[in-house]
Amino acid sequence: MIKNYLKSEHRFKFKLHQTWSFFQRNAEVLLTIIFLIIVFLCTKCYIDGNKKSIENLIRLSDKLITASSVISAILISYMVGKVLQIRQEKLTYFPEYYDLTQKTHFFRNALYILFKSNRYWVGGLKQYIDEVYKELEYYDIRKVVFVNHTKISELGRTFNKDEKYGDTMRLYLALKAFFPETSLFDQTLNIEFNVEKFYHPKRIELWRTFEPSAELYYFFNYKFSFFEGDFNFQNVSKNDQKLALEYAVKIDKERYTKAEFGNVLYDLLGQQFTEDILPRLTKKSQEIHGNLPLSIQYLSIVLSLILAFGVVVPIFNSLYSFNIFFALISLSVVLSVIFYIIIAFKKILKNEMKINV
Repeated sequence: MIKNYLKSEHRFKFKLHQTWSFFQRNAEVLLTIIFLIIVFLCTKCYIDGNKKSIENLIRLSDKLITASSVISAILISYMVGKVLQIRQEKLTYFPEYYDLTQKTHFFRNALYILFKSNRYWVGGLKQYIDEVYKELEYYDIRKVVFVNHTKISELGRTFNKDEKYGDTMRLYLALKAFFPETSLFDQTLNIEFNVEKFYHPKRIELWRTFEPSAELYYFFNYKFSFFEGDFNFQNVSKNDQKLALEYAVKIDKERYTKAEFGNVLYDLLGQQFTEDILPRLTKKSQEIHGNLPLSIQYLSIVLSLILAFGVVVPIFNSLYSFNIFFALISLSVVLSVIFYIIIAFKKILKNEMKINV
């Protein structure tokens, strides 16, 4: 009895907390809706049956068009200026974004040398996974680790129980995450020079969230003595070994000039990509491809409402027989939008001042 009471009390407090949090997040919008209803009802009561008030409303509609046009012009000027500023900022990010993208190309090329080699993997592993687990992705088997409240697929569960080649199969899937079969020809592979091709932000985000590159440290450093027999670095052709070293030098000349082809090389590449290149690439990708600031999104909605109810509706209402209801709606919405700007302006400025580190 007491336990049930405590549970119900806990649920009540939780719901109360959720309701209060919702009100805090949307206080300005809720207050604006209340203001809109009050303005509409009060104005309607004042207008009903009063001819002089109706005449005043007609004149007010004309002034409303002028006022809305002025406010819209100010908002458009501000938003255009802000968007141009954002564009200039993105242009300053581009050189570093371009450099990190090229390093990612070279990193993937170094991985591809291992990934494509049938002779590198322990006998039959590559063909086995390509046939039995062709549709399986690395992200699928790692969702339960990195993403809350997710379930692994049936194929993923089968893979996790499969002991034919042990954990080495996970490394193959991790490398496969960098080479999704989206096209027959990947312009970023087997390259000698920089390629003007960039990665989709969602793809970068997947690499960042699930970190398939971190498996290189696990297999080639932390547990290498255990898995050493599963890897045949000596079977990779001399030409491919040379290419792998060249790609590594293009990523970081100082670090890899004296490196040798083998597990140490790939361990260092994996650590550098996971800890340095990928985090910076993710940040620059978000800065360049990210959405407009929240303040601009708010103001674009405000502008749309003012243009619609402060200019378009009153003009059409004046062109045809004057409708009191539409005139009241226009007046109430425009006044409510102005009220929203007044109460939310400080919050908008605070959001503009925030710096994402």
